[in-house]
Amino acid sequence: MSDAVELSKARYTFVIGLCGLLCIFVLILLLMTVGIKTSSSDIVAIIGTVTGLVGTIVGAFLGVQVGSTDKQTILDQLSKTQNQLNATQNQLNTAQSHLNRALGLLPKEEAEKIMLWEI
Repeated sequence: MSDAVELSKARYTFVIGLCGLLCIFVLILLLMTVGIKTSSSDIVAIIGTVTGLVGTIVGAFLGVQVGSTDKQTILDQLSKTQNQLNATQNQLNTAQSHLNRALGLLPKEEAEKIMLWEI
């Protein structure tokens, strides 16, 4: 993939990570201002749930990004290998054609010996 696409993905990943952290920070500030009426164990439970949820979502997004990058790399390698295979097949066909032409110039008995590996 091009560098511009990779840079764009990196920017979006960074923005999503920052949004997740911002959500957690806002929640902590909100609970600190309203937390006078709430016990500390309730605040810890709420913050733990939210950070777990945000961490899971951001982690899943980053995992998909890494997976799609790896998939693209594998597809590029597959395409390159397929092109090499096609080139090799063309060379084999050309060699077979030359062999058939050369065998056609030989007497029939000699050509049969060569085809049976009885040289």
